[in-house]
Amino acid sequence: MGYDYLKQVEYLNSLGLVDKNGQKIQYYDAFYGMKIEFLFEEPFQSYQEYINRAEKKYGFTPTLLAFIHNGNINAFAWKSNSLIGINAGTIIQMSELFSGVDYKTLMKGELESFHILDKVGQEGFLEKMYKYCQMFTFFHELGHIIQDDLRGISHFSEMVNCGSYSQEVHLMEYDADQYAAIQIANHINQWMESLEGKLKQAYYKKEVAEMLLSTGVGAIFINYLIFQGRHDAFYTNSCSHPHPSIRATYIMNTIVDAFKSGNKGGFDIDANSVFRNGFILTERVINDAHPRGVVFKNGDEFSRFFEIWEANQKEILEYVNVLKAMALETDGLAVEKYNGRIK
Repeated sequence: MGYDYLKQVEYLNSLGLVDKNGQKIQYYDAFYGMKIEFLFEEPFQSYQEYINRAEKKYGFTPTLLAFIHNGNINAFAWKSNSLIGINAGTIIQMSELFSGVDYKTLMKGELESFHILDKVGQEGFLEKMYKYCQMFTFFHELGHIIQDDLRGISHFSEMVNCGSYSQEVHLMEYDADQYAAIQIANHINQWMESLEGKLKQAYYKKEVAEMLLSTGVGAIFINYLIFQGRHDAFYTNSCSHPHPSIRATYIMNTIVDAFKSGNKGGFDIDANSVFRNGFILTERVINDAHPRGVVFKNGDEFSRFFEIWEANQKEILEYVNVLKAMALETDGLAVEKYNGRIK
């Protein structure tokens, strides 16, 4: 049974919810009958179903998904009002980014073998990458809904600006990132396991899994660098989210480990190959493959990120270990619930 988006928006409008600045939340529903309808209706149906399944599993209050108008926020999770919002403009920009990629430029050299991902399934390679990028946004917000309130924090925003820092918020953002990466790894595993007959003989192999994982890693990096605001200077104790270089470091390991733990084929995944090709995909999509160059930001965004990542390895790893230790000592996080480790 499908979900009725217009009825959900009508109900949400009747609540008169306002954001942190006292502005009424603007919901987007103008896509019906337009060429972009598929960009919204398909993920709405899929994501609302994910929410309802998670509600039954984790016992949170019934929660609705809506697309919003807000130039300062890419997405938010508002647990106290049982609402996940994703910026309609972000969905459109993601689609424009990946649909505008020059495929031949993207697939040259080291990535030539990735052509194989276009030969099986209904989705082409770039469609898969776009889907993973969008899925990461949704599952990150769903992770916040699954989390227990920590010191009364129940409203999380993926803002274009830096936001306000607290160690507890960094921990919960870390946990939501981990949860989202696990779900993408699960999606890749499910895709692999859905192969049958000759397709399974041809594509159920370690090399294909590594390509899909690199695609997922690249999609998440692009999400951080294009859709999460600018972070030119490295930091640990600042902003509402950990620095993208920190987030990238823990995400790489999480997505590979989650895939390996759920993979029935026992593939010996080469994590270094996954990470290297994920970086190459990110760089080419952002700087090389799109005919308009860097689409949404000025300058070489990837080079800045990579310089920061290389120059601050010691501090990055130390802070990742701090977040890991905090997560192990904190009850009610999304990954803890997902793994069934409720104390």
